[in-house]
Order: sequence, then C-alpha cells, then structure tokens
Amino acid sequence: MKYDFDIIIDRSQNLERKWDQAYIAKNYHLTGDNIINSSIADLDFTTPSPIVDAILARAKKGVYSYSYVSDELYQAISNWYCHQHKVVVPVDKIKLVHGTVNALHQLIQCLTDVNDYVLIQTPVYGPFGQAIVNNNRRLLANQLQWVGDTYQIDFSMFEATIKKYQPKLFILCNPHNPGGRVWTRTELQKIITICEQYHVLIISDEVHGDLALPNVEFHSLLSFTISDNYLIVCNSPNKAFNLGGLKSSYLITHNKMLRTKIDEQYQRASITSPNVFTIPAYLAAYNNSEVIMWKTAMLSYIAKNYRYVAEKLTAISGLKVMKLEASYLVWINYAETNRTSQEVNKLLLKYKLIVSKDDDFVETPSTCFRINIGTSFAMVVKLINILITIFTK
Repeated sequence: MKYDFDIIIDRSQNLERKWDQAYIAKNYHLTGDNIINSSIADLDFTTPSPIVDAILARAKKGVYSYSYVSDELYQAISNWYCHQHKVVVPVDKIKLVHGTVNALHQLIQCLTDVNDYVLIQTPVYGPFGQAIVNNNRRLLANQLQWVGDTYQIDFSMFEATIKKYQPKLFILCNPHNPGGRVWTRTELQKIITICEQYHVLIISDEVHGDLALPNVEFHSLLSFTISDNYLIVCNSPNKAFNLGGLKSSYLITHNKMLRTKIDEQYQRASITSPNVFTIPAYLAAYNNSEVIMWKTAMLSYIAKNYRYVAEKLTAISGLKVMKLEASYLVWINYAETNRTSQEVNKLLLKYKLIVSKDDDFVETPSTCFRINIGTSFAMVVKLINILITIFTK
C-alpha cells in the first residue's frame, strides 16, 4: 500500500502545542508566517487510518463515560511484544497508566523516599530530571560521551557513581532521547550486571523502541534475564503512531512486590479510568497489520530525511550530527563552529526556527540542540536551509 508522507497537514487550528499560533506566540514569542516548530516530539503525519477509524467509531457512540481496561487490550500489548520484539509478556504483568512522564513521577514517589538518589544518563529528556527533583529526590548524572558520531557510556564512571551514592533507581532512556542511540545487547547487559551487583532498580523508558530505523535492532530490557525481575518498562504507541494527546501508556514488570507498590500508588492518587479513546486506539494500533505496514513505510521515509540532513549538515565545518538509529529526533552540536550560543539563539529567533535545547534536557551543553525530522521532506529542506544559513553566512 502507498502512503504519502509528503502531504503537509495544516495543524494550526488543532489546539496542539506544536503548531498552534497562540501557543507559539505565548511560549516562544514568535508571530506571523513562516514559523517552523521543530521542537515538539510528535509526527507531522496523519495517524494510521485503522486507528483513526477505531477512534471515530467509538466517538459515534455518543457516550463518553467512565471506561475500564479490558483483557483484550492487555492481550494486544502482549501480542505486540511477541511479534515485534520476540518477548513473552504475560497479560497480568501489564498495567495501563496515564502517560509515561506521569508514570515516572508515580514510580519515584512509591519506590523511593525523600532525599534518595536517582541516577540518569545525561544529556537526557528534561522530564526525567523534573520527576526526580520535583519529588525531592537527589539527581545523579552519568554523563554520556560523544565519541565519533554517537554516544558511548562511561561504564567505569557509571559503576563508581552507583557504588559511591547507592541510588535506589536508575532511569534508562532506551532508545536514547535526544541522541537517537539504540543501545547494543552488550551495553545493556553491562548496565544490568552493574545494577544487579548494587541492587539498583532499573526503569527503562522504551517509548521510542518501536521507532528503530531500517537495519537497526532495538533490544527491550524485557528480553534479558534480570535478578529478581528488578525491572519496570515504560512504553506506549504514542510516539510511533502520533497518539500523545491520549495521555496513556503502560508499565510492565514481572516483580510482584513492585507491581503491588505501583497498584497502591495509583489507588492513593485516585488514577483509575483510562481515556475512553485509548482502548480502541491501542487495539487498532497493536492488532492491525496495516498499521505495521504504515510504520515500516514511515520509518523508511524518516531514514531518507535523516540521510539528507546528515549529508547537508556534516558538510559544514565544525558541525556535528549524531548518528540516528531510532526515532525522528536529530541531535546536533555546533561547539566546533565559529558560532556562539548567543549568536545561534538570536539567529534562530530571526529565522523563526524553534528547536529543542537548554532546559528541554538535563545537563545538556549549550551548543547542542535537537530537531524533529518526522515531517514532510519539503519541511525538512526548509529547516535545513535555515541551519545552513545560520552556520555558514
């Protein structure tokens, strides 16, 4: 089946943060035409039609009362893991929750105490740090090393930090955001071995796991043997199929003690019924072969966009582009160019290009920023032309 990802969709009237003019004016201080928002991590593509059809069919029923999670939904998630990731996930190990970011807050609250240390690898998606600090826990950072065109883990420092501070939790971004890095089985096994040795609970955020680009293999931590099943995986179809507005996700753990604590936390917080459209959307996303074909075609399109981005930007002296292995988010470093961060920020405003940088991430260098290429090739060309102008003229 042919999918047209070149179509430019007008989202300016959808009350969505990425393209809503009033929101952009208030939060980015930009008005008028020709604004390009390359910051929000969603797709500029229409959600696959089977998912849209399922949501519309539910909407036509005309009643949107309290919902519950059916066994059918958990079976769909289990089947998806079996077919897409070759992992067996029993349905009773899955819990539907209200978004991954909210889940991180809930997990930190119920699995750690005030002033406990929580470890992350930086730079990383900003809400990781917010979930730690806003809950009065202490943030520990294992700084990733930019080597060649990718991130590498300093395992000596990783272990030394754990040994010294004894964090209760380690939150892994797998694949990594903003770097687009898919960790290898060898790297993940090293992480597991160290965390097992010091009895550190691993929370693996795998929301970009279904976005591994062609010829790249993603490895869920659920595919590893971990002592005492001391692991929680966070996931959702939101990033792959543009469903972030449903504010739903799910947790998977094989550890009964952890599951009991999680259930008790959600009961205390009175977080119960899911979004009424989540159930049909998830069932369509995880049960329909056309959705898988759409995802395959979409990832090939993203790979083409990335090849263009890498070719154009790496030709600029001093500009570094991280190799993209998963997602549609490209990480760029201009530290070795002749531009200062102040100059770049002024030029971004001048050309009305919004990127993710600074406080959008935890402990990120001021010379790094992230762009979103999950959009039409024509839009990618426009934003790359702006970046070429900023760094060459």
